[in-house]
Amino acid sequence: MAAPPGPGKPFLLTRRANNPGYNLQSPRAHNTFQLAPVKEFAFATHCGEIRDIIQATLDEALADSRPDLQQVLMDALGKIRTDLLQIQALFFPRHRIVVHGIIGGVVHNQPSLIYGSQCLGEHECGDDGVSVSVRSHDKFICVSVYGFYQS
Repeated sequence: MAAPPGPGKPFLLTRRANNPGYNLQSPRAHNTFQLAPVKEFAFATHCGEIRDIIQATLDEALADSRPDLQQVLMDALGKIRTDLLQIQALFFPRHRIVVHGIIGGVVHNQPSLIYGSQCLGEHECGDDGVSVSVRSHDKFICVSVYGFYQS
């Protein structure tokens, strides 16, 4: 069991740190000996559904009137993460998921930040990415989600 965080020890937000009953010897997925997933189990096949989930969550976050933008973003990313973990378990269990989000204010009718991101993956393996941006009169949110196949 890892020592609790204290002076000089950072607290990392991982499954292990958040779940004291987490088994360090958790079972790995069995090797399929496939270099690429079957098409219906590839992240790239489900990008439309993922985009819809992100869009709905970001629209909710944009309507949030709390002044603390960081908390708005963290709540939105937490909801996206929860929704994606459920979908991942069913449709693309062998993909690693990366979620990246940015929130900012709109100044003089222009976003105060330029955002760009790329996914360097193997398209034959179903690796892909989805990016969604939403904007209101006073703030904007950008989220990118990437899925990488691990054989």
